[in-house]
Amino acid sequence: MKKPTIFFSLIISVTLLSLFGCSTSKLTVELVGDTVKSGIGAFYEESDYELARNALESNIKLIEVFYKAAPTSDDIRMLLAQAYGGYSYVFLDTELVNSPRDKEKSLRIGARMNEFYSRGLKYGLSVLNDDVIIKRALDTNDLDLLENELDLIKDEEVLFWTSFNWALLVNANRTSSDRLIELPKIKALLDRTIELKKSYFHGAPLALKGVIECSMPKMLGGKPQDGAALMEEALKISERKFLIVQLLYAQYCAPALQDKKLFARLVDEIQKAPLGEGDVVLINNAVKLKTPQIKASISELFVEE
Repeated sequence: MKKPTIFFSLIISVTLLSLFGCSTSKLTVELVGDTVKSGIGAFYEESDYELARNALESNIKLIEVFYKAAPTSDDIRMLLAQAYGGYSYVFLDTELVNSPRDKEKSLRIGARMNEFYSRGLKYGLSVLNDDVIIKRALDTNDLDLLENELDLIKDEEVLFWTSFNWALLVNANRTSSDRLIELPKIKALLDRTIELKKSYFHGAPLALKGVIECSMPKMLGGKPQDGAALMEEALKISERKFLIVQLLYAQYCAPALQDKKLFARLVDEIQKAPLGEGDVVLINNAVKLKTPQIKASISELFVEE
């Protein structure tokens, strides 16, 4: 069984930080950030779900130690955005989906998800807000200015993980009109991500935008047919091996289209598919854990004929 050992060097480096001065500490942090960033795939390759959860839980705060030492490090900030967002979706959301009848537990998990997505979003936005024009555009809701300035951003990773945390935070609070009006800004970030590299993380930017198109009310510009097309493109890019695409397609687009056959076909595909190999394993594991309960909620997703 492969273990996510990519964070081991962090433990050694914490000791180094206490031994050397400020400039050396910052250099150490930058080196560690590069090492962890290049090895993050080992975490996603972990097939033992609980081992992966325990590993991430114990290391999020450790990465924040490095953030305190180097608060302007893009690598450290994006590791935190990815860690908080990934933990919330892979572990907390899975737990929430599988606790539909425990209202007290659901409220507790939901509150933690809100907090974690908010933290992930904070770190992602802090990188984007280093550009003072982007910060002004986001603060003033100036979409034209935002879209123009995003043309200068060349880092799809920053754009995707900021969008990921933001979109899932909005989804967790989808009854809030204050949150729903943030969707156009998220779409702008995703559009730029797709322009830069639509194949990033097996087509995840396409799938995330597909969710927004399918879940956004039509009166606010939602386009379910466009969302389904984005999902189909993501399936091609991932070669149908990244099962989160099938899950999101079934969970959001099939109900928006009221296509029960599509829903059933996608759910069946997930349940029959192997975990796969490489950096899809952990997320595929989480998808398989969520799918039975989502399948059982079919009566809530479709209008009875």
